[in-house]
Amino acid sequence: MNNKAQIRKTLANAGLKATVQRLVILEALTDNFSHPTAESIYRQIKKKYPSISLSTVYNTLEVFRQHGLVRFVNTGSVTVRYDPVTDKHHHLFLEDSNKIEDYYNNELDRLLNKFFSKNKIPNFEINDMQVQIKGRYSKYQKAN
Repeated sequence: MNNKAQIRKTLANAGLKATVQRLVILEALTDNFSHPTAESIYRQIKKKYPSISLSTVYNTLEVFRQHGLVRFVNTGSVTVRYDPVTDKHHHLFLEDSNKIEDYYNNELDRLLNKFFSKNKIPNFEINDMQVQIKGRYSKYQKAN
């Protein structure tokens, strides 16, 4: 199945009509693993679709969020970044470049679940947990 067909299927599975705007924005997201901002998505698609507005991008991303197609990534700033990967994972925030990378660790997930099963937060139901780890890679990384 090609990318456009998969995107149409993703929208249909979420109960959304496959409008041109939704197709273009979701395609831009699925082709981008940098956790982009709405503004960077807009700049990317504006070249090919000059009639699209920044407001349309924001509104479409909000619809995607409401339907579970994207998640917000907290960067510690006012700027919201979007993540099209909605499975369980965490983030590495590289402070020197503002880059965000996905981080998967089953042991961390188990530790978090175990901790909060013993340490309940009064009157609070946890729906999801994401850890954001801030830092930078060492200059002298060992090759794997």
